[in-house]
Amino acid sequence: MQWTYNKNYVSRAELGLMSLLVNNNWERPVYFFSRMPEEHTMGLDRYLVSEGLVHRLMPVERGQVEGKSTLVNKDSLYANITQKMQWGNVKNLNHVDTDSRFIYENFLFPDVVQTALEELIQNNEMEKAGKVASIAYQERPKNVSSTVQAYQNSVVIDTLYKTKQQDEANTMLAQNLAYLSADMDQKLSVYNTKGDTDVRSLHIGMSTLALYEEILQEAKQPELLAQVQAMDKKYRRLLE
Repeated sequence: MQWTYNKNYVSRAELGLMSLLVNNNWERPVYFFSRMPEEHTMGLDRYLVSEGLVHRLMPVERGQVEGKSTLVNKDSLYANITQKMQWGNVKNLNHVDTDSRFIYENFLFPDVVQTALEELIQNNEMEKAGKVASIAYQERPKNVSSTVQAYQNSVVIDTLYKTKQQDEANTMLAQNLAYLSADMDQKLSVYNTKGDTDVRSLHIGMSTLALYEEILQEAKQPELLAQVQAMDKKYRRLLE
């Protein structure tokens, strides 16, 4: 491996990692947390291969960019999702605390579910993608609690449609539309009263509706498509 050391000093932590690299001889795997700050990876990012919530250090060259972690081991990630991960009871909770929601939205969903689906679909492994989408559907939080979640869920809904799981896709979509409708009605009320609203959340909500519209057009779901288009028309004026 060849890389650029990314610090102008060496602490005991870096010396320990260097010693591990020299003496381990690749006999045991070396892992980093998926969101480890780059200042703690000694510039090894290009050799960190995603397996979900962790990145495995591997001496592979695929023309990856210096200083960025871009590689994914889709087979290990798929095995982790379908065979190893314990999903807990978030699907049964009436309320998810702020910290748990932060972990789900910023780590668990993007690093595990979204990455797996994107990689599998890109490689045309639709049966495996359908399995991951089915698990994501079954283990999803009981209630949608943010526009970010509604946006993220679009990739699961899209995959469910593409893998002939229409009932599940319709159920998940309806749940997300119900949340978006209530949330954006509240924003519309605030706008009518005070003349302003939460712009960031509004943009995420409108972007989500645009994604849903594209998905439903491809999935040939005219009734749900009409519902989404009506919502888009109703709330679009908040951006004008």
